[in-house]
Amino acid sequence: MADKAARHKGPVQVERTNAADKRQQSERDAKAWKSEIRHRIVEPTDEIDFFLAEFVHSKKRIPACPDTKFNAVVPTGKGKEHDMYKPLIQGLTSLVQRFPLRIRPQFLNHAHNIMRFPFALCDEEQHVTMPDIIATIPGLPIIPPLHRWRHVALVGQAKSRAADDPMLTTTDTHEETLIQLAKSARNIMLAQGRLYAFVVGIYGHQARIFRFDHAGAVCSPRFDYVKRPDILHEFLWRFLNPTEKDCVVVGDDPTSSLGTHKDRALVQEWASEYDPSYTYTAENRKAVRRFVVTNDQKNKTQYLAYKLISVNPRLFSRATTIWEAFELDEDGEATSKRVIIKEAWRQFVRPSEIGFYRAMQEVVEKAEEGAALSLRGIAEFEYGDDLGLREARDLDDLARLEDPDASYDGADAGVQSEEPNDPDTFPRLRLPYQRVFGHRTVTARCRDAVHEDHERGHMRLVLKSIGTPITEFESTYELIRAMCDAIEGHRQAYVAGIVHRDISKGNVMIARRDGDPSTGFVHDFDYASSWKRFLASEGKPVDLESWIQYARDQYAPMRTRILENMMRMLAAREAEGGNKGKAATVEDPKAQIKQRTGTLHFMSVEVLSGSVTHEARHDLESFYWLLVWIVLRHTAFIHEDEDGAWHGLFVADTIKKCREAKESWLKLDYPPVLIMRNAPLTGLLEDFRQLCRTNFDNAELKTKCMTHEDVLKIFNKALENRDLWPQGDSAKPWTLPKSDRSDPGLNEPSGQSRTKGTMTYSSQAALRNAPDEEQTDTDTDVEDQAGPSRRMVRGLRNQRSAAVQWQRLAQTTSVRIRSALGEE
Repeated sequence: MADKAARHKGPVQVERTNAADKRQQSERDAKAWKSEIRHRIVEPTDEIDFFLAEFVHSKKRIPACPDTKFNAVVPTGKGKEHDMYKPLIQGLTSLVQRFPLRIRPQFLNHAHNIMRFPFALCDEEQHVTMPDIIATIPGLPIIPPLHRWRHVALVGQAKSRAADDPMLTTTDTHEETLIQLAKSARNIMLAQGRLYAFVVGIYGHQARIFRFDHAGAVCSPRFDYVKRPDILHEFLWRFLNPTEKDCVVVGDDPTSSLGTHKDRALVQEWASEYDPSYTYTAENRKAVRRFVVTNDQKNKTQYLAYKLISVNPRLFSRATTIWEAFELDEDGEATSKRVIIKEAWRQFVRPSEIGFYRAMQEVVEKAEEGAALSLRGIAEFEYGDDLGLREARDLDDLARLEDPDASYDGADAGVQSEEPNDPDTFPRLRLPYQRVFGHRTVTARCRDAVHEDHERGHMRLVLKSIGTPITEFESTYELIRAMCDAIEGHRQAYVAGIVHRDISKGNVMIARRDGDPSTGFVHDFDYASSWKRFLASEGKPVDLESWIQYARDQYAPMRTRILENMMRMLAAREAEGGNKGKAATVEDPKAQIKQRTGTLHFMSVEVLSGSVTHEARHDLESFYWLLVWIVLRHTAFIHEDEDGAWHGLFVADTIKKCREAKESWLKLDYPPVLIMRNAPLTGLLEDFRQLCRTNFDNAELKTKCMTHEDVLKIFNKALENRDLWPQGDSAKPWTLPKSDRSDPGLNEPSGQSRTKGTMTYSSQAALRNAPDEEQTDTDTDVEDQAGPSRRMVRGLRNQRSAAVQWQRLAQTTSVRIRSALGEE
């Protein structure tokens, strides 16, 4: 069966273009959050007791509530929010007065003050959150200052009127209330490594309990906490008495723990010996934590993470986080080995990145002696731990044991495949939600039981390759050397059967080793596809020649594909309207390999047009756009639009405009950019551009196309003489232009009632092979750029009269151009 990688059609997020205002909350960011939470938060049951039993599971007997009525007078009415905080804290404190001291939280008045994003790594890009009431984590040693997300067990958000309940309707004000709840949950999960998080919304004398995971959120029915304080009492008792002994609260991950004072001391000691470049700072201190990872032989290894490399701040997403860590031996001592640990939450509808790495390793191991195949230029994979899939399988085994007579239809029948990239390996939930620990999500099926494969599974990868971001090159020669190695790695993966499909700035790295020249590698196969699996599903010979021929046969001009897309959209709309026309779904293997994946900045022209068989040449073009992206941000260059060049090419408010800007750039009859005093890089850029010009709307693509060999040839040509390259031309810092830019925004309907969810967890309602939710999902990790288009429009207008403008530019700056090419 072909792979099920979902397309990227999430809200477009843009880098801030006004340096003075980049910290302020913009309308665009608010709308991005609205798009992310839209239809993701549902009320699956009208019974509060059922909600607590299912979603806040605890085996401890619940003691009697000490209060028959909330033990404080909470004012309500417009403008009373700040007056609510103290009495709410008084009443909540009374509810936990008989809890054992070891689990008793402290409630604090945060008074809607600012609490920053958990990590400085994304702090400037994320808006601050202003919690009203916070509950501390029992037993956690406090590291001043107190009010940090690592210390927060629970957040309470107070609004003064029952009408402020955000689950009632979808006005802008109600959406903003939900966004604040979602941000608080996101920050708790990021800071503490929680599998899911709870927040409490208080609306006058009414309240709701929200449970967020990486697939969505469920909320309790509304209840009167003044008349029924026992509900909050029961919730708090359950929340603070998790079933797993290694957890402090429900939602904790027992395979991960925050660093202790001792751990931080060990980091300083070991880093001085094994990583002398490491600097211990207050920010780095927050990154220290322990992980336990289980390998294929079921052996557990402990790691002490000490450096946060990357974090995806999206809530309903893969939430990829990357750490550098020390491997520990059985005695808890460092082995001197440093590794990369990658955490992510993949949708079960997607193939597993772990499976792709294993597949590549197997191909190399089975290759005949002397075969020109290796994994050079690819991140070195040690092993992976798919905790979500393991939990899903364990739950399925339990269901079969408890009800051996139950019928299992279709792919649920028989023994589950052990292949993580087999779409049928994900068994559906047949037990109550309370049996789910949390390494697999449950909220997607609460929205719609049909789409259960949109649930997410927690996974960890351990990689041996430690790299530096490609944008932090020490010279342009190092940049091109690393990119050349990554292209070779991409070729090796392609020969092994894998198409990467997401070449971007975060997925190409520089590897530096003392005494050795720098190299490069490609990693992050989250959005990859297997042409071998596809050919097998189609009953075709499984070899590279057959795949290349298939791809050539599938070529069609862009106008044809655009029309096909429109017809598919029409069929989908008709199907939604109850007509008999059937829209294509991800179950169609041909549709699956044509799904648009990647990062918008770096997608090829054809991929941006949609419905194209994604093959190697599209990723090769992505390498070109990555190189141009870096050049326009981090080198000294000449372009007719000067510092607006990057925005003119890469900032667009629609995919169509993004495609048109790239088409115009490639079709210019002159080199669009020159690199100051760097003839090899200038020549490479132009040679690469000429190759990419043949990569779309070209009748010859029916028979031949750009290949790895073509691209590697021009890279090797540029690299053959190091003396021609500048010395020490390291990456320039990217400085945002001072000018503000327009925000087109998104027009969303307001005032609509929210839909209810479902508590169905029987298999009868769950149909396998449902349409992919991510056609409207926001799981992108994508830098789909929206917004400012004034400069881009000007750039396109300039390009239409390019020949005349270039002649004028050449006449007035000929000396400058010769200097840039080193011809003084």
